[in-house]
Amino acid sequence: MIGQLERGRGVGALAGALGPLVGGWLVDVVGWRTIFLINVPVAAAAAYLAFAYVTESTDSRGFRIVGLGGCSARDCGSWPSQLGR
Repeated sequence: MIGQLERGRGVGALAGALGPLVGGWLVDVVGWRTIFLINVPVAAAAAYLAFAYVTESTDSRGFRIVGLGGCSARDCGSWPSQLGR
C-alpha cells in the first residue's frame, strides 16, 4: 500500500505536471476563456461534495466558534493585495 504522505506527493507531482500541459492545450485549441468556464462545474461539484460529506464542527457547548483574530489577520493581510500594491 502507498502511504498517505507518498500519495499526497504523487498527486501533487501529477497535478503539477499535467496542469500546465492541459491548460496550455485548452488555451491553444479552444481559447483562454474556457479556463474560466471550466471552473463553474468544478466549483459546483466541490460545493455539492462539501455540503454532502463534510460535517459541521461545533464547540462542545453547542455553538459555533468564530476565530475573530484569524479573520482580522486574514482581512488585514489581504487588504494590500486588493489595492494592487
